[in-house]
Order: sequence, then structure tokens, then C-alpha cells
Amino acid sequence: MVEFGSLHFWLASAALILAVRLVGGSSARRRWLFGAATASLYLCEVTSGLLMLGTCAYGCLALHTLRSRRQLVLHCLVLTAILLYGLRQLPTTESLFAVGILPLVGLSYVYLRVLHVLIDVWNGRLERPGIAEFLTYLLPFHQLYAGPIERFSDYRRHASRPLAPLSDGLTLRALNRLTSGLVKQYVIVVLLKESLGFAFTRNGLPLWLEVDLHAVYVYLNFSGYMDIIIGIGMLAGWTPPENFNWPYLSRNLIKFWTRWHITLSYWIRDYIFIPLNLALQRRLGRNARMLAGAVSYLVAMVFCGWWHRPDLQFALWGAIQGLGIIACKLYESMLRRTLSAAAMKAYRSSTMAAVAAGFVTFQFVAISFVFAFNPIGDALDIVARMFALS
Repeated sequence: MVEFGSLHFWLASAALILAVRLVGGSSARRRWLFGAATASLYLCEVTSGLLMLGTCAYGCLALHTLRSRRQLVLHCLVLTAILLYGLRQLPTTESLFAVGILPLVGLSYVYLRVLHVLIDVWNGRLERPGIAEFLTYLLPFHQLYAGPIERFSDYRRHASRPLAPLSDGLTLRALNRLTSGLVKQYVIVVLLKESLGFAFTRNGLPLWLEVDLHAVYVYLNFSGYMDIIIGIGMLAGWTPPENFNWPYLSRNLIKFWTRWHITLSYWIRDYIFIPLNLALQRRLGRNARMLAGAVSYLVAMVFCGWWHRPDLQFALWGAIQGLGIIACKLYESMLRRTLSAAAMKAYRSSTMAAVAAGFVTFQFVAISFVFAFNPIGDALDIVARMFALS
């Protein structure tokens, strides 16, 4: 598959936008134009192309043979096995966002789209789509590299709308997103990487600052991709959903995960956390709601880490996020028990409390990224040196 930001990628993007604007009047024609642009991405890479197309082919087979819960479980397991094999082909890298690995990362997004459709069709929340419509949903040209995870109902609604005219306002907004993404990706991110290196060899406060700037680097890298993708989508008449909303200004970790990788967070909430939490509450009883919630948060976030990369580092990162969310829920429960309604309202409206909570949340997220991108032993050593313990 063509690398994100390559000449092939930009030429394909320009050709898609031009074709949509010239001949893409009907929704069916626009879908096939996006499909043709997607096919062009796979002409140069056999491995990622076969994995992606194999996942889609199996998804179509599963969708149109799905008749029982046992089949649903089997299909989910097979798709998971394909994903695991594909992600094992990722090169070892210190950054999840290295351009060379993005083509295979796209497999993760297709995997979640397939599971979403299978589960919702089985539960009766979604009408079973036809093969052509399903394939064009699974393989959106501009959403294969870094998401987001658009729900099928949203895709169907957007695809059925008339193509919005390319007005001056729309063009300026799209170019603004593209420019924002390009500046993030090819100016700020490059400067951070070249100036700091993120080898984490310092100690004490300088190391702490490096860890914080590494978190900024991760955010700008990821959100830069999203800005470019959204800008292309706006010009081509298929605008993806927003995936970030100033996440580092979040007051706590629960709020953070409603503002960071938003579509992934809601997918995990709807298809892992809520079903597991309800099942555990039914099994353990209403008196064990806190325990059920804690287990569900932990499982959901370990899945989140594993989905990014199936190794111990990202599983640990997910577990750290899960434990942080559990700590937030326990703290919130303690405040409700110990504070009066007036005191609780004053606490929530306090600017000083919000700033302090936001600072702690950002530091927690920044430190957690150390565990995601470094071997566990090295990560523990980095954290110890942040506190000048070694």
C-alpha cells in the first residue's frame, strides 16, 4: 500500500477530488470513485494489499452467512487472527506513527468496521448491507491510514446526500485543515523529533520536560494525519467525523478518552465496555457494580492498547490507562460521599481545581506513553530518573 504523504498518495487524492467534482453527482458514482482511488493504493504492495482485501472478503462472507451467535463469535475470532497476523508484520519502531507502518495500521480500522457491522446486523440495529455498499464502507480512500472509525449508519446517511458544492467557504475550511495538518506533520513534529530525539537519556526536570514534549509530539503527529484526512474528505465530499477535541485540556482521564481518538473510544465503549459491564452485573449482582465497572474498564483499555499493537508494551499502556480510569471513578465516588452538594458544585466550578486536575491528567498521559514506546525495563528506568531516583 502507498505510504501516507508520498507523491502517489497526493496524486491519487488530487485525482479523486477532481473526479468527484466533475462526475461524482450521484452517491453510487462517488462510492465507486472512492473505491477506484483505494484500489490504486494497493498496486505497489502485495502484503498489505492481500491482508486488507482478505479481511474485506472474509467480512463479506461473514456478513452474508451470519445466522447464529456461534457463527458471530467464530467470525470475530477469524478476523482477530487475521488482524494479529497483519500487525505482527509491523516493523519495530519507537513511534506508532512512523510513515512506513501506516499502511498496515489501516488494517486495524477495517477490522473494527467489519466487527461493528457484523455485531449490529446480528443485534438487529442495522439492516444487512449489500456487498458493494459494504466494501465501499470498509475501504474509504482517505480513512485507511489513521481512521477515524465512522459508523455504517453515518456513512450511509452521508453517502445518500447530494454532493455539497465546492463553495469558497468550504474550500477555505478544507485548505485550513490541510495546512494545519501539514504544519503539524512536517514542521512542528519534525522540529521536536530533530531537536530532542526522544532518547530519554536526561535526568530529573529536563527528562520530565522531554517526556511532556514527547506527549505533545504524539498528539501533533496523530492529529496532523487527521487534519489532512479531514481536509481531503471535505474537498472530496466525504467528511470524516472529528477524532480529537483538545484532549490535553481534559480535567480527568475519563474526559480525556472522550476527546482523544474519539471514534475509537466510543467504539470500545459500545462494543466492549457496556456489554461486558452489563454481563458482569447480571452475573455478580447489583451490589458488585463497582467491581464490574472496574473489570470492564481494565479489559476495555487493555483491548485498546492491544488494538494499537499486539505486544506487551501496548497492553501495559492500556492497563495503565484502565487503572487510571478506575482511580478517577473511585476518587469521584469518594468526593460524592464526603462532600455536600454545595461543596461538590464549588469544586467542579473551581478554576484552580480544574487547572490542577488537568495538569495531573496530562502528566499521567505523558508518562503512560513512555511505557507504550519503550521496553518495560527502559520505561521503568525513565520514570525513576524523572523523579531522580536513579
